[in-house]
Amino acid sequence: EGAGELFFAASAEPEISVEHLLRDLLPDLLGYFLNRLDDPEDAADAVADTLLVLWRKEKSIPTHREGARRYSFGVARKVLQSTRRGRQRRTSLAHQLRAAVVEHTVASPLMDLELKVAL
Repeated sequence: EGAGELFFAASAEPEISVEHLLRDLLPDLLGYFLNRLDDPEDAADAVADTLLVLWRKEKSIPTHREGARRYSFGVARKVLQSTRRGRQRRTSLAHQLRAAVVEHTVASPLMDLELKVAL
């Protein structure tokens, strides 16, 4: 090997099965989502969604531990984005619903008078 040439050693990292990968990553994935989402239930759902995607894309996951870990957290990042978008949609719809309910349930003064008379 001459000067200026780079030499890369072959990785001696053992291959890992998807089952072992998912089992090993579970606590790290949960921590990842708990640190980024306010609701622990949302975090648990995001972990489940991530595991489901990884299970379905089993053939795409690199066979070496570090590559598989990077791939898995890439999937987790996309699940996080999707979870946040879903939460924003739900929050927006909830605000719209509240506004509509308030608009339709504001009692008229006449109704209050009839209620007082009835009581």
